Amino acid sequence: MNNQELLEEAARGLGFLSEKPTHHIEKCPDCGCALRRNVNPMIDDDDVERCQPCHFRKYPSEHLEAKEAGIPVMEPRTATVPFVYDDGGREAAGFKGKTDDCFCRAVSIAFEMPYQEVYDLINEVAKRERKSKRKSSKSSARTGVYTATAKRVMEQLSCRWVSVMGIGTGCKMHLCNGEVPSKGRMVLRLSKHFCALVDGEIHDTHDPSRDGTRCVYGYWVRED
Repeated sequence: MNNQELLEEAARGLGFLSEKPTHHIEKCPDCGCALRRNVNPMIDDDDVERCQPCHFRKYPSEHLEAKEAGIPVMEPRTATVPFVYDDGGREAAGFKGKTDDCFCRAVSIAFEMPYQEVYDLINEVAKRERKSKRKSSKSSARTGVYTATAKRVMEQLSCRWVSVMGIGTGCKMHLCNGEVPSKGRMVLRLSKHFCALVDGEIHDTHDPSRDGTRCVYGYWVRED
């Protein structure tokens, strides 16, 4: 055996690496990643198989023990992306009450635009939508925006889409430090949510990171 094989054998003996073939992993139950399948998964005390970053986030003492033993393991996933409460100027614009305006809010914050201006733009673009069996209502800055309409709005704002996930690729970026960009202003597209990221800080009315496990589908940045 070479040194790498000896280390991996020692890791299995200590219970740090799963004996199961790695192709058995389809998706980590915590973060949803699939690309971690090429790295040996971990088996928790409750017999749940997780990717190494999520396992070591749950069991930090095991990560420390593995590092001290010289075992090659991945770093734990952290959830330390700073969160800043920001309504994007909604209250200052005179709006009140509960709303599902995450797209409007994120655009306003990320690109430093007046909330009312973004609100009106979204509703103007939404007028072009057609209702169907799958879409009983149109997009609205106040109640939510369909992805296709969000893309058209971003095109009008001269924004560039950066995809970090494709069909069958699994989750490649999570809303956690070390994975999301640390510089720049952008709108992140998450599962059923949009949020602004400003120089590595989440700007929203709540923290949508789910302890650093939430998957990022991609993001928009504004062209200079």
